[in-house]
Amino acid sequence: MKNYETLLQMAICIILLIYCYFKFFYRRSNGFMQFVKYILLPLTVIGGWTIYFIGYHFGSQGGTSLHNIVTHALEAVFSAGRLFVLGNDLIEVPSSMKDNPVYLLWFSLVGSSAVFISVSILINLFGKRLITRVKIWLNNSEENHIFFGVNEASIALANDLLKTNASSLVIFIKKIDKNEDTTLYHAVEETGALIINRESVIESLKLEKEEGILHVKKEFSSPENLKKLRLIRKVIRCKSHMYFLSSNEEWNMNMARSVLDETEILTFHQPLTFHIRTDGADLEEILYESLPAPTANLHIKLFNQSGIAASQLVARYNPADWIAKDTAKGVATSDFSVMIIGFDQTGNAVLRKLIEYGQFTGSQFRAVITDQFMQEKKGRFEHNYPGLVSNYSLDFEETKVGSTGFFELVSQHTDELDYIVVTLGNDALNVRTAVDLQQFITRRTNRKVKIIVRVSNNENYRHLSSPSQTVKIDVFGRTCDIFTEDIVVRGKLEAMATRIHDYYNSQKPASMHRSWDELTRIEQATNTSAADHIYIKLTLCGLTIEDVRKMEDEMQFEQFLGNERFDNLAKGEHLHWNAVLFTNGWDKWDLAKIPVGSSIHKENTLKLHACLVNWEDLQIVGKRFGENYWLHDYNTIRNIYKLIKEGIYL
Repeated sequence: MKNYETLLQMAICIILLIYCYFKFFYRRSNGFMQFVKYILLPLTVIGGWTIYFIGYHFGSQGGTSLHNIVTHALEAVFSAGRLFVLGNDLIEVPSSMKDNPVYLLWFSLVGSSAVFISVSILINLFGKRLITRVKIWLNNSEENHIFFGVNEASIALANDLLKTNASSLVIFIKKIDKNEDTTLYHAVEETGALIINRESVIESLKLEKEEGILHVKKEFSSPENLKKLRLIRKVIRCKSHMYFLSSNEEWNMNMARSVLDETEILTFHQPLTFHIRTDGADLEEILYESLPAPTANLHIKLFNQSGIAASQLVARYNPADWIAKDTAKGVATSDFSVMIIGFDQTGNAVLRKLIEYGQFTGSQFRAVITDQFMQEKKGRFEHNYPGLVSNYSLDFEETKVGSTGFFELVSQHTDELDYIVVTLGNDALNVRTAVDLQQFITRRTNRKVKIIVRVSNNENYRHLSSPSQTVKIDVFGRTCDIFTEDIVVRGKLEAMATRIHDYYNSQKPASMHRSWDELTRIEQATNTSAADHIYIKLTLCGLTIEDVRKMEDEMQFEQFLGNERFDNLAKGEHLHWNAVLFTNGWDKWDLAKIPVGSSIHKENTLKLHACLVNWEDLQIVGKRFGENYWLHDYNTIRNIYKLIKEGIYL
């Protein structure tokens, strides 16, 4: 009976230890070794000393004199220490204690714990690759995220991915870029991501390194060999993302090409997406052409830091939340005006993104852009985006920040500005300029003006405005804010865009169906922007997603909108569609330049489209090609109800 009580006590101790681990250490970076170090090791040392002391002292015939107590205590110290080098002194414990089953049970428990600790430490020191391989093999995540190299951007994204879905498999390939800061891998461990150690690019891709990535030659393509590559099997079977986020564009492109070349013989059952960071948007078309052609379920996305910073600005400070609106009519009752100070890549991207999201029926978009070297930058902008210059009120001014001419320019437009965006390429200069502007504008007007300043490293500038200030300063573009799943991966948004495209496919004859992968990049961009723009349309007519869900049918939705609001939202959709194409370098294709009798209304190579006209002229284009283009815009508004009701737009 006593033996059963002892077993019960031991079981309770083990359960408590397991509970302690999962409660306090499981989610921590390196949590298991912290548990061993701070909980299991001290308890085992104390338990080892105790069990040996009891064995030596109570099993001996030497009595309980102080001399014997000290002697047995010291012996217990040495014996407890030997437990951790895979040895024990049970042979020296008096035979009377060896015959005690209760004593032997506790001795076995302590000894097993010591062996477990020793093996764990050895594996942690010399077997991290093995542990990583086992973790990857045992991981049942349905989504994999693999980072090539480490920097602050990749750490920020990995951290956000794991916060969003802690079960995601996030892996970093280590030591493949000789310029990377290896101290950042400590921050990687803090996120909870796994790290695969590599000394070189070649080593990271070799087949014989089983946890390596995707180096598969044709002679190694048999199922027997692929079974050895646990990571490849996960990439093939699970939705996966690969990230090349170094600040070196050339390295990113070369590394991505290397991996893409290795994937050409593989068949992916789930989407695999390559996310490649570039220096800017100007050469994206050329870079796309230099990459291997994507195959089924294989997607390639190029992005630059300026572009995702602009996306974050619009997501956080959407023009639709700023303008005055008449929700009964679905129109804006005020223009939207912005000043952009500094026309580098970020200023360029911000202007285009604000144009895309700043088009409303009843409103005009105006922008004043100033830069110290504006003439050169304006010429390149006009060349790359001719439709923007000819269709929107853009005023390009050359001034030097802080000069008399600069403040005179601000003073001229103070009474009309909604946003001022500061992107001068330097955090300290950006913030100093923003503070100067705040003081300058506050002395001249009571209007609410938002100054949005680009800040990459932000902890020093967290409190730039008080709630009581009319002219407030906010920041955008922080690394931790822009390298997120929503902005870089855009999984939810693009999933909605894909489902919207599938929905529109279902409304067409089967012969006209095209899969998402068959769309051009501009077609994918317009679908994605359309999904993102539903929020603006709902805002303009005073609705929320929940309001639409409560409506019984599409007829009730249309009755709520009414004819006037329906018309205005459709006109606004056409304005938005125009802006998406203009901001991607497209321009109007004059009907007079299209061959008579031609049924083609767009030219992809030259980026020309006949429908890039105002709402009224769209009817003329429709007559030329025998199609009611207005109907597309009306259907876009009408389908909002179905997209929300059927759970496509969330």
